[in-house]
Amino acid sequence: MTAYVTLFFNDKKQDGDNLPLYQNGKVKFDETITLEAGKVYEIALWKKTENKNGDPMNAVSIKIDESDYWNNKEPETTQQSNPHENIPF
Repeated sequence: MTAYVTLFFNDKKQDGDNLPLYQNGKVKFDETITLEAGKVYEIALWKKTENKNGDPMNAVSIKIDESDYWNNKEPETTQQSNPHENIPF
């Protein structure tokens, strides 16, 4: 599962308002995207200054993907130590 979302600069943004700096009011995915609880994901952000045609633009793209490295790594086991065992009395 890899998802890309592009957010465009919000021309209506003014200093002191609560509007987002970048947004996209029309996002449509070609397939269902499910983020599973307990899984680790990689998230990346790119600044775009021109589109595919070379025209100037002000946007950011976000990529969300499952982390193969962290999801395939063996879970670390930590031993619970007794907090009183090292007290010298």
